[in-house]
Amino acid sequence: MMKSLYKVKMFKSIQQDIPQMEDVINQWLEENSGIQIIDLAQSETGSRRGRDTVVTFLYSETPDS
Repeated sequence: MMKSLYKVKMFKSIQQDIPQMEDVINQWLEENSGIQIIDLAQSETGSRRGRDTVVTFLYSETPDS
């Protein structure tokens, strides 16, 4: 029986930089097209300074990647 090993990739950005973070995520996905995304979560935290957004990918790599 083979165990699955998952990896986690997190992206964090302040609210004003969401479009730039989207570009970074899209580039990472393009460079890692052989992965299988298991789960995706988005969360936000806030303070007087502003809001932060965190996008977290749980993924596995295929043997070819």
